[in-house]
Amino acid sequence: MNDIRTFLREFNEYWVRPDAQAILDNVTDDFRFSMAGGRTVSGKADFKGFLKEMGSGGADMALDIASIIVEGERAAAHGEISMTDEQGRRRVYAFCDIYRLASGKVAELTAYVVEINGNDKY
Repeated sequence: MNDIRTFLREFNEYWVRPDAQAILDNVTDDFRFSMAGGRTVSGKADFKGFLKEMGSGGADMALDIASIIVEGERAAAHGEISMTDEQGRRRVYAFCDIYRLASGKVAELTAYVVEINGNDKY
């Protein structure tokens, strides 16, 4: 289970860097991604386009993972991501990602994200 936790920590770091190729290397060909309240992207090719649309995010991104829970092929990670936006404002987001794993890769990811006050903690 520690290997899965390490894998998911690294996978989350790829989003913060951002490293689209490393993300793509660690998802299955039939990968499915959705953000709660947003669109769903199915398949690695469409997901590659989504990552390109998403761009690099804000400057000075930082990740703080509070916990990772693993149960068989399912896992969840939650914590905070902070970044500086284009106007120089610091933004902090709480996240909870729900994963389905297959063959050592991420087969499905549902992301829940909400902007929070930077002084709040989990």
